[in-house]
Amino acid sequence: MPTLIVMVAVVLAALSLPAQANDPTILACKRFLTSEFPEDLGQAMALGECLGTINTLSAVTDFLRPDRKPCVPPSVTIEQVMRVIIAYIERHPQRTEHFSVLGIDALREAWPCKK
Repeated sequence: MPTLIVMVAVVLAALSLPAQANDPTILACKRFLTSEFPEDLGQAMALGECLGTINTLSAVTDFLRPDRKPCVPPSVTIEQVMRVIIAYIERHPQRTEHFSVLGIDALREAWPCKK
């Protein structure tokens, strides 16, 4: 139970991350995918937000309502998840929800559960 509480707290904290293609967190995710290391503390913190949010999203999807739940195969890597979320955000610039909300939608679009 304490683990679930921590995961929920992290997701709620991640809700403060705006999801726009030029957001520092999204840019940090993109740099990570090209093996570009952070150049300063701000970039390092943004990368931590990116990785932490994506790891948390991957962990909490099992606890979502069936209509919100993606079915990400266990073999999918964090890099694949990151690419899916970034591509989704770039395809939906009109959406202003937070990074974690769009991340769940991106995962559900890429890996829907079979009905």
